[in-house]
Amino acid sequence: MCQAKSATMGRCGVAEFSLRSGATNGSAVAVRRAVASVGSPVEKFSAASRESREGSGLAGRVTRDNYRQPNHAFSARPSSSRRRSPGLSLHMAGMRPLTKEEQCLVLAALDRMRDRVLFLTGLYTGFRITEILSLRIADVWKNGEPGRVVTVSRRHLKGGAGPYASRLQSRSIAMNPGLRAAIATYIAQRFDGRPVDGAEVLFPSRKGSNQPIRPGQAWHIIKQAAGQAGAAERVATHSLRKTFARSVYDSTGHDIVVTQRALGHRSIGTTARYLDASEPEVCAAVMAIEGPGLAGLEPAPAVDVPALQALSA
Repeated sequence: MCQAKSATMGRCGVAEFSLRSGATNGSAVAVRRAVASVGSPVEKFSAASRESREGSGLAGRVTRDNYRQPNHAFSARPSSSRRRSPGLSLHMAGMRPLTKEEQCLVLAALDRMRDRVLFLTGLYTGFRITEILSLRIADVWKNGEPGRVVTVSRRHLKGGAGPYASRLQSRSIAMNPGLRAAIATYIAQRFDGRPVDGAEVLFPSRKGSNQPIRPGQAWHIIKQAAGQAGAAERVATHSLRKTFARSVYDSTGHDIVVTQRALGHRSIGTTARYLDASEPEVCAAVMAIEGPGLAGLEPAPAVDVPALQALSA
């Protein structure tokens, strides 16, 4: 006997219903009447389900399996209940790099050692946030000290699990001395004399066993720290990768090819979009242009205006 009940969902005022499966008596009429009393969002689903059964010659048959489906198939819950983190829905092109001063301020606003090392890993490697969170202790800790190179395996790279994964290779970045020092401090505090377990994730979550924090959580950590530092506008986890791009570009004397290789971009056009010039930079570049001028030239001969007018008449 199928029973239907309705409930009001919080402030949204959207009706929801669930069906308890039990011994069926083959009557679809009772189910239709119960469903009709719930509300229009569910009526649409009921009508579609009824048309499907009638079109296949199954009218009047209500089986237990018909209602053993996920709750969202029978509910009109607002999509916000399953919405992703707001930071992940923002287009990455909207994020900007951090200035040197902002980098120091955001780092100081992070109160956990884990979060500080996460921030520095993004600044010094340019890995995407999902790639950073895939790292394990063994990826950065070799022979009792921080490694010289940090590598992200192919399956954790962007597109590494897709149909074109065979075209990708694992990506390695030399570990900056500033990051090596941070890793050494982090590992020493985390294990506190215990043997270092290379299988543990580098940035663990409090939830689950040996599970990394989620990208959405990392987004909120960086966003909150940027807000406290007064640099919240257009700053999130992807800003770390863009800051790395700008740092490499400036340190190489504006070599975009080296910057492309450091970021692992297949297209140099993608790298160019990472290096959006600011208005002061454009103005400084224009003012620095050197070329010919009028200084030192012989004065131009006087123009006889009446004579020119007579010739043109």
